[in-house]
Amino acid sequence: MSSYTGMVASVDRWLGQWHAVLSIQSKLRKEMVWDLVDMIKSRLRLWKEPNHGGHANLPENILVYRGGVSESQYQTVLNEEVSLLRRACQNMC
Repeated sequence: MSSYTGMVASVDRWLGQWHAVLSIQSKLRKEMVWDLVDMIKSRLRLWKEPNHGGHANLPENILVYRGGVSESQYQTVLNEEVSLLRRACQNMC
């Protein structure tokens, strides 16, 4: 059975435009989102695109709701995914 991930992000300061991206996980029973960097970068590009957000800078805050992780995996997922999110933001600067 495949596992699916999704990400939704506001691309304007008025929270009126929300764009989604979906992905199928390539490995079964893998809790890490394997293409997290690509997913967040695609949302950040929309934030900066003139036809969408048109912002000169990246957003000041990124709020992440994360599900599908057992309590014993919290710290591992937190450490690894926050690092990936930071890397994606640094690559976009």
